[in-house]
Parts: sequence; C-alpha cells; structure tokens
Amino acid sequence: MSCGGSLDFAHNNAGIGAPSSDFTEQTGEKWQWIFNVNVFGTMYFMKHELKQMYAQGHGVILNTASLAGQSGNPGLSAYTATKWAVVGMTKVAAAEAAAKGVRVNALGPGATLTAALAGWKASSPESFQAVADRIPMKRMAEPSEQAEPAVFLCSDAASFITGVALCVDGGDGIIGK
Repeated sequence: MSCGGSLDFAHNNAGIGAPSSDFTEQTGEKWQWIFNVNVFGTMYFMKHELKQMYAQGHGVILNTASLAGQSGNPGLSAYTATKWAVVGMTKVAAAEAAAKGVRVNALGPGATLTAALAGWKASSPESFQAVADRIPMKRMAEPSEQAEPAVFLCSDAASFITGVALCVDGGDGIIGK
C-alpha cells in the first residue's frame, strides 16, 4: 500500500498448493510450478519492496508462510518446502533490513475456514470435523483471526518485532501429528 508517496507496508500473500501425493510421486515440474509462485514470487516482490523501503528509510513487509513452514506435512512436500523457504527468506531479509529501518515478518496461518474449506465442510462434515478436532482449540480459524495478526505485525504496535514467523494455528503446531 502506498500512502503519500511512500511504501509503508506490503503483504506478500500469494501462494498455491497441489493435491496431496507421496514424495515418491512428485515431479520436478510440479515442484517448479509451486516454487515459481510461492518462493520466486515472494522473492521478487520483496526485492523491489526492500529497494523502495531502503530509499525512504522505513517500511514493513509481511510474507504469508504457513504452519507448513515450520512442520512437516505428509503428502505436501513441495508446498511445505516452499513455505520453509518463505520463512528462511523472511529471516534473512529481516536481518539485512533492520538497520535500514525496515521490518520483515511472516504469518503462518493454520487451518482457516476459507471458501474452499467451507465447501469441504458442507460436502464432508465428518472428515472436516475430524481435522478440526485434532487442533487443540477444536476448530479452524475464521479469516478475521488471520487478518488481525497480519494488521498487528504491520502496525507500529509491533515496532520492535522483526524476523518472526508467527503461527496463527490454534495450537496445531505444538502437537505431534
């Protein structure tokens, strides 16, 4: 978002996944497709956002990673690898940018009741509930429960926070799968 000629904050929130499959069934083409969007897309945006923010002496970048960026998800090897990469890029950029007045963080959403998951809930309520029940809070997040931490990390209230990957997952990341 640009206000008054400056880029005060940017939220790099694009990402794609692929259907679940065993690691031995993965292809280089599938990995390249997911990496192009999730890793290289984020990298190119950050590169240009950082240049502008360095020139103006301030700014905040927030990258959307995933709970998958801090855990291992069977069947989702390519997606998981990309989200680990987003967390790593976030930490490196944060270390490089801090002295230049720029903060860089990541948000790691867990299961969130988006339109896609609402469709799953309607079509298969038992399997949906089984997944929700394994989350310590026994439910999935509402989209606003992801948006509010994102706004916080971009705000002055988080002025001394940089290089973190904040998992917003109802405790899902603290339990063994």
